[in-house]
Amino acid sequence: MDSQLISFLALAFFFLIRGVSSLDIILQLMGISVLLILIFDYYFNHEETKKYSEIKSEGGVPFFNVISILGHIDLTLGILLIIKGMWGIIPLGILSFFLVLICMKALPFVFGGDIASVLDVLFSIIVISAYFISIPDQVFIGMAIYFIQKGIFSYAA
Repeated sequence: MDSQLISFLALAFFFLIRGVSSLDIILQLMGISVLLILIFDYYFNHEETKKYSEIKSEGGVPFFNVISILGHIDLTLGILLIIKGMWGIIPLGILSFFLVLICMKALPFVFGGDIASVLDVLFSIIVISAYFISIPDQVFIGMAIYFIQKGIFSYAA
């Protein structure tokens, strides 16, 4: 087993144990999201992923490629939006942080006519406007479904 994979597992279990012991839902969600990232990455990239030590010695790109990192951001945002829509316990500040990342990722492609990037920017504006107006919970869940499917599709790319 690769040492980087072991460190990610240790980080996920640290978040989970610390979150359960202190009743901190954010730490629990971080642990769950790290585990989901590892599961999806193992499922979609297992055959072609080399050990980190082999890639490092070849001078290549480490463990995750850029598309899967952006997919991790989409998946995490989708999970947070579902929790926000169902229970309303995620602060808008945390959602805004991920939405700013999504918006920065999408802006270079908006002018090229990429519909997914246009939707990313539109959804970012909608959630950030939740600071000022009341948005129904179904809107958050609909956006969460979009971001989760987009994150899953980025693993298949």
